[in-house]
Amino acid sequence: MSASSSYPVPPPSYSSSPSSSKKPAYGATAGSSDQGVSEPLLAGEGEAARDAWSEEDELEGDFKIGVTVSQSSQDVRNDFVKKVYSVLFLQILGTTLIGWLMSSSPSIVSWTREHSGLMLLPSLGAIGAMIGVYFKRHSSPANILLLGLFTVLEAITLGSVVSYFNQAVVLQALVITTFVFLGLTLFTLQSKYDFSSMGTYLYTFLLVFFFTGLVGIFIPYNRTFDMLMAGAGCLLFSAYIVFDTHMLFQRLHVDDWVVACVALYLDIVNLFLQILRLLSDVQER
Repeated sequence: MSASSSYPVPPPSYSSSPSSSKKPAYGATAGSSDQGVSEPLLAGEGEAARDAWSEEDELEGDFKIGVTVSQSSQDVRNDFVKKVYSVLFLQILGTTLIGWLMSSSPSIVSWTREHSGLMLLPSLGAIGAMIGVYFKRHSSPANILLLGLFTVLEAITLGSVVSYFNQAVVLQALVITTFVFLGLTLFTLQSKYDFSSMGTYLYTFLLVFFFTGLVGIFIPYNRTFDMLMAGAGCLLFSAYIVFDTHMLFQRLHVDDWVVACVALYLDIVNLFLQILRLLSDVQER
């Protein structure tokens, strides 16, 4: 019998050129080896990260979830964004209502001013709740309860602060903060820039800003320097909104949505306080 008759099917070719129809690796980026251009955050890591599989196979369950949000499938990313920003909206709404009640009631305003030292307790409690949120971020409903407790305590602290300001100025600061946050969020979500490198600079700026403000508690600055500090604070926390929005896609898992809510909530509150401080300084000049 000849050698060729023992092979009813011709043996495969071992040519070095790969097939053009080869399926991409799991989570691979289409065309990522040819170009270094990054994609917007909502598009995931690359032009069709993970969703390249959807043309042939339907991913089920955990196979749609990557190590980070940006590595997950499109529907998982969309669900993550909806959950984070829906909860964040409820946090801001609850904080606004509590702050309005505390600043519009004369009896509450007078009580908070007479017992200003007691207002440190909600601040300390909020820090404790925030730590609890981090350690229980994957435990439900503990993460939701701790997030709610953190928001209420922060709202009480914020309400005691805004009670010292004119309500018209507070409303102006609230509106400006809302538009700034929405604008920066939309910019970051559709941007192709990588903001990861901002972290070191922002942290350094934050330390300088914090210790400079700490000195100002004991040795008050003049009005002009206070305005400059408020303006610097506005720039700092605006940059943190961009950075945290970018990093919640690049560093967080989809189950870490409570961490994302806390980070963005603190960015909004701090930005609001700095805008309020700046507007108040301008009004008093």
